[in-house]
Amino acid sequence: MMIAPLRYIYILSFSLWTIKCCFASSVDPTTTTTINGKIQLPDSLPKVEGKDSSLPSVVITLNHGEFSTYSTVADGEFSFQNVPPGVHVLDVHSPEYIFSQVKLQILPESIDEPKCIEYAYPGGTKHVITEIKPITLTAHGRYQYFEPKPTISVFALLKNPMVLMMIVGAGLMVAMPYMMEGLDDDQKDQMKKQMEAQQDPSKMISSLFGTGDAEKSTKTNKKLKDKGARKKRE
Repeated sequence: MMIAPLRYIYILSFSLWTIKCCFASSVDPTTTTTINGKIQLPDSLPKVEGKDSSLPSVVITLNHGEFSTYSTVADGEFSFQNVPPGVHVLDVHSPEYIFSQVKLQILPESIDEPKCIEYAYPGGTKHVITEIKPITLTAHGRYQYFEPKPTISVFALLKNPMVLMMIVGAGLMVAMPYMMEGLDDDQKDQMKKQMEAQQDPSKMISSLFGTGDAEKSTKTNKKLKDKGARKKRE
């Protein structure tokens, strides 16, 4: 009872396989093309100490993985074979360098001359690639996964207010003797009194609010009153 259904399944599978083989043999091989390309590094890219300046082999895909290949280590060349007509997206999956995304439009009537549009980043400004044999892609830069270490700079120290106060204080100390030479004796005495008053906080506060002059005037008035009272008694 179970032999008949299995026989039908085998016959159906064989028929489908035969149809598939016939369809594959009937496909015109001229409807597909080969896409050749090359990736390279710019001469202006700074070199990193301890790293090889050559471009390593990276994965390159069409249509987000429908076709995939690797670039050669020697010259960065790559190739996609049996690519059908249509619009294809080419991506370079490099973990170290930044490459543009390229959209390819392959038409049946000009299958060996695809139209290539380069995008520096998805949604960015487009740029038409004229050199398509091979399609040459140059890296824009290097990925920065870590923040660079801050370097010691004189300008960074000058931004510190404490450093600025120290510089101003040192400048005043150096310039003070030269400033004192141009003063006369009265001005020197007045400056000395001001410096002495600054050493005593109470005198400095009284001079600011004018209480020191009032106290002196009251003391002189008391002295005059005492002298007048003594003269009357005599």
